[in-house]
Amino acid sequence: MDYSALNPLSYAVRPRAVLKYLGQLTLVMALLNLVPALAALLLGEYRAALPYALVSGLAAGPAWLASRLREPRQLQSNEALVITALAFLVGSGLMVWPFMEAGLDWREALFESVSGITTTGLSTLTTLEGLPHSFLFARAGLQWYSGLGIVVLTLVLLIGPGATARRLAGAGGDPEDLIGTSRLYARRVAAIYGILTLAALAIALPLGDDPFAVLLHILAGVSTAGFSSFDDSLAGLGDWRVRWAVLGSALAGALPFVLYYHLRQGRPGQVIRDRELLALVVLTGLLTLGRWSSLVRQGWAADGETFQQALATAITAQSTTGFSTLTVGELAPEAKGLLILSMFSGGCLGSTAGGIKLLRLLIVLRLVHILLLRTALPAHAVVPIQLGQHRLREEELQRALGVVLLYALTVVLLWLPFLAYGLAPLDALFEVVSATGTVGLSVGISASDLPLPLQG
Repeated sequence: MDYSALNPLSYAVRPRAVLKYLGQLTLVMALLNLVPALAALLLGEYRAALPYALVSGLAAGPAWLASRLREPRQLQSNEALVITALAFLVGSGLMVWPFMEAGLDWREALFESVSGITTTGLSTLTTLEGLPHSFLFARAGLQWYSGLGIVVLTLVLLIGPGATARRLAGAGGDPEDLIGTSRLYARRVAAIYGILTLAALAIALPLGDDPFAVLLHILAGVSTAGFSSFDDSLAGLGDWRVRWAVLGSALAGALPFVLYYHLRQGRPGQVIRDRELLALVVLTGLLTLGRWSSLVRQGWAADGETFQQALATAITAQSTTGFSTLTVGELAPEAKGLLILSMFSGGCLGSTAGGIKLLRLLIVLRLVHILLLRTALPAHAVVPIQLGQHRLREEELQRALGVVLLYALTVVLLWLPFLAYGLAPLDALFEVVSATGTVGLSVGISASDLPLPLQG
């Protein structure tokens, strides 16, 4: 088929539509910038509050004017994708000046803001010691509301139900998980997200660690983002009970939010039978055993402490949270390889986790199984492709394969510049997969001396 014949049927992106809905998204982000300003005032860091407030005010004016543009009849899919991509650029840009006022240079500030709004969690900062508490709160808060989703917040606060809401929801998340109307879905997701955060805080705060540090780690945990307020990440929390509360919030954030809705509706059977949940448990268990075996071969004692380290690393990698309780760069090559596979597959569809998502992995594995099965069947045999009781449509197969292939291609293309700079291939691949999967685990490549082209 000559696909060029479809060109006359395609629609160009309309600037007015992009400006209107980008304005609405920016207006929400400008309002959210007032939260770290208020936090700075409460923390007694009055000078730090000014940049957040000024950026919020400067962005809110043009954003409000753009949001008042006449609404287009229907938002196109390509426009929704452009709006969502630009929203991440604008959102990270709004944080650059406030982060610079915290003592960062412009490259560090840009890297931290992009890493925060994409919930990646990688950092090039040499140390976090001595940085303002308002800065640490701002970047953890940035990850928290970005984990929820800028689009979801906008649907809740500004945009009513209809085709526009569905387009934006599909561009900003996973359209397979829409429950009812897009705005109703957004409200349910926001409610579940808030409940998970409050529940994690209620569990972790009474355990006795520094309340401010616990708050920051829970915000970065439930969003599966991974920014820590300590140089040694999660190991800075001295009590393992607190660490497990944080890791529990990360695991909760990596589950499909629709499962919590099923629980609320009294349908536990659907939760137990969920294949993504089973895959998450199985892969985390296998990774834990692999990590434990690797640590023992490296000379660690075969005891409970080693098992805790292995399980913690498995949870933080599979959920794509990125917290660490040990030095990742010192791991054995096979351990790094296991973590790469884990970070690539990621968490569940319809969660805050990154990676290709486990549902897509299950679909690809089912397709491979069917292809192998057909080699032993007659050519005219019809074999339906099912995942559980659900028969997969051709559109679902194409979407899953397309995402996985594009994701893998992106990893390879991003890996090549690291190789060109002479970095160790395995370590470079680890860093690229961690960044692409919005994980945040690092073998030490992401640092202040990382060449600027590689930081991008």
